Amino acid sequence: MSQLWEVLKFDDQTRVRDRAIVAVLSHGLQASETSALNVEHWNGKILTCIDPSDRT
Repeated sequence: MSQLWEVLKFDDQTRVRDRAIVAVLSHGLQASETSALNVEHWNGKILTCIDPSDRT
């Protein structure tokens, strides 16, 4: 994981997005749950996740 975090320091254009994706995935969210997230799901402290099976 440490090597992945090091690589993410280099690309300025997508660094924030890429670091957020890796952080979410490293905490056990599945790719489908991650792909359903939007910026409004984050309030600066809490990330609200949507259960993919509950999507309509």
